[in-house]
Amino acid sequence: MDIIYKKKGSGKTTKLIKECSKMNKRDRGCYTYILVANRDMARNVSDIADKLGLRGSVPFPVTVQEMIDIRGKFTYIKHLLVDDLDMCLRQVISNRFDIPLATLRKETKDDFN
Repeated sequence: MDIIYKKKGSGKTTKLIKECSKMNKRDRGCYTYILVANRDMARNVSDIADKLGLRGSVPFPVTVQEMIDIRGKFTYIKHLLVDDLDMCLRQVISNRFDIPLATLRKETKDDFN
């Protein structure tokens, strides 16, 4: 698992969208989706994908609540990329706890190619 930890507005979501597109183009039939905390964030990710011209290879994101409500019926999703992990975790545990974040690896220039 790779966690990208950077400042707000530094391109994390854009990088995730590009990775999703690349994975869906490479692995036809193995659908990669982006998981977000709520519908507003899903619309934001979708809008960014549109602006990048990647909407055709980046499906509309799925929300944490959708994953909870539909349990196991997302069988077509083979890979899940998580945008704003801390917010997604807060949705799961109902905002009851503070969630620390950690960086598991340092990015290199190759990560942006």
